[in-house]
Amino acid sequence: MESIIESPSVVVCRCSPTQKAIVVDLLKKYRNKKVRVCAIGDGGNDVSMIQSAYVGIGIVGKKGKQASLAAAFSINPFSYLTRLLFVHGRDSYKRTASLSQFIIHRGVIITVIQAIFSFTAISLYQGFLLVDYGTVYTMFPVFSLVLDQDVPADIALLYPELYKELAKGRIYQGSVIMYVGLILFDADFIHVVSITFTALILTELLMVALAIQIWHILMVVGEFLSFTCYVLSIVIFQSHFDIRFLESWSFIWRVVAITAISCLPLYILKYMQTKFKPPIHEKLTQYATLK
Repeated sequence: MESIIESPSVVVCRCSPTQKAIVVDLLKKYRNKKVRVCAIGDGGNDVSMIQSAYVGIGIVGKKGKQASLAAAFSINPFSYLTRLLFVHGRDSYKRTASLSQFIIHRGVIITVIQAIFSFTAISLYQGFLLVDYGTVYTMFPVFSLVLDQDVPADIALLYPELYKELAKGRIYQGSVIMYVGLILFDADFIHVVSITFTALILTELLMVALAIQIWHILMVVGEFLSFTCYVLSIVIFQSHFDIRFLESWSFIWRVVAITAISCLPLYILKYMQTKFKPPIHEKLTQYATLK
């Protein structure tokens, strides 16, 4: 039993469907909780095993399609498994992690700003700003991250250890935007909403740009489209903004200053990390380029 539990992979043959499912259940129970069990089969007697695993992969073969129909993923030849795991699986994992990070990030950052301003009885942002922030102003760039790719498919297939890389995130911009905004706007406190919200939008767009490894045309379109929607909303809802102030240099330099203080440290950290302690995919990409 111990040898099975510690094995990176287990081959189960000449067993009943129930016995195969029991092996999967034992691996799920006694292995490290961070380990995910994947079951691969090509026949009807593999259905119980496939359905018991966290992820089931069915192979379409001479034994029929029972396994492929019961599985989460279906492939034709067994050789497709490598690309499924190390290319599509790895890209899906990293894209989902990055997308989840930024969905949480954009919620936390505006929550921090609202919490800092909660000492007053006045709502900092109007309702339409809060709704549009999550649905229009930041939606396109954030969801365009599903197109990101850090290494080409051939590199991912050549170096399977890339699958072990984990995504990392950090958040601190909310307090910077709000506190610096309050410091800079003594006489112009009435404009704090316009300044901080504009800096918030720019910070989110820049943070998405910072996370992108390989740019896609739709990512560029998403960035410009989101900011254009925000500018158009200012024109449409002029009653909520001081247009003359937004056109002044006083507004522009303050927004630039807050955005720079919020984003520049993270850009510097990423540059230092890439320069002195680059991740594995950066090393492999540079190596492949030199070759």
